[in-house]
Amino acid sequence: MVGGAYRLEKRIGSGAFGEVWRATAPGGVEVAVKIIFRPLDNDEAKSELQAMELIKTLRHPFLLQTFAFWSEQDRLIIVMQLADGSLRDRLKQCKKLRLTGIPVKELLGYFHEAGEALDYLHGRRLLHRDIKPDNILLLEHHALLADFGLARLMSTRRSRSEERR
Repeated sequence: MVGGAYRLEKRIGSGAFGEVWRATAPGGVEVAVKIIFRPLDNDEAKSELQAMELIKTLRHPFLLQTFAFWSEQDRLIIVMQLADGSLRDRLKQCKKLRLTGIPVKELLGYFHEAGEALDYLHGRRLLHRDIKPDNILLLEHHALLADFGLARLMSTRRSRSEERR
């Protein structure tokens, strides 16, 4: 149990900085809970917290939704929308079916949706900075851009070529 309300059910992913759990929220709603291993004064944890502050108000159909985040026992906890898997997982499924990869039409749909999410972020002067198959999640055959731990605001400095105009 984390946050006094989220029951961790099954670990569905882990990496160097944390792990993600399938969890049950109040009311029986399934969610994903990400627990950052590093203490809050660690650079990676600070970076993740800064990213959460940047994206907490963003809403787009192809961005993974963040529902809540807080610190608990000097760890950052993030509650997010639960996806079916990642683009990498889908590739593995296709290879098990003896396909050479994800069918082109399907893959292009995912790229189009991820591109829309990136355009939305860029329109709000945010850079994702970590686009890879593990960070494109799938839900009901749609792409959701996820993992904003490296997200940054775009520089507001003008380039020298812009200044010369």
